[in-house]
Amino acid sequence: MATRWLFLRWALIASLTIVATIIAFFLGLFRATWELDSSKISFLILAFFLFGTIRSGLLTWQTNSLLEKSRSQLSDQQLRQALSGLAQQNDNGWFVRTLCQELGYLGTIIGLVMAFASLGNLHNTEQASVMRFLREFTYSMFTAAITTVVGLICSILLSFQCQNLSNAIDQKLNGGPDD
Repeated sequence: MATRWLFLRWALIASLTIVATIIAFFLGLFRATWELDSSKISFLILAFFLFGTIRSGLLTWQTNSLLEKSRSQLSDQQLRQALSGLAQQNDNGWFVRTLCQELGYLGTIIGLVMAFASLGNLHNTEQASVMRFLREFTYSMFTAAITTVVGLICSILLSFQCQNLSNAIDQKLNGGPDD
């Protein structure tokens, strides 16, 4: 029964993420992101995050089941091989985490490029021209900021999930006590 804590920790992280997502939806943060992120990279990041979370949950469930079997049905060598395979699969989770972070940074660069490009549209100092420039510049900076925030939040949440699994596998492979 002790090994069920592994999946329960993942389920807690996933549940808190779902609650935060629901709150963000009702606060209108998804609509604001859609309107203000002209690159739409934030939604690509969210798609990768969803994929990474589901994959992490499945790997955590498999690891949890394997640890339960290990007590009676598997030799030490079989257990080590199976856990090593799951650890390698968990490396893909770390890749998705890094991908979310990198896409966030890419969105930042795109937003900054758009902001600097709007400087080229400022041909004179008439009030209408300056106001148009400020709108374009602000909109571009929103793209930069939103993609950075979404990328970092998704990256951090995937880190918790991957680290939860990595710790359990490393602990078992190194002969530590079951959690």
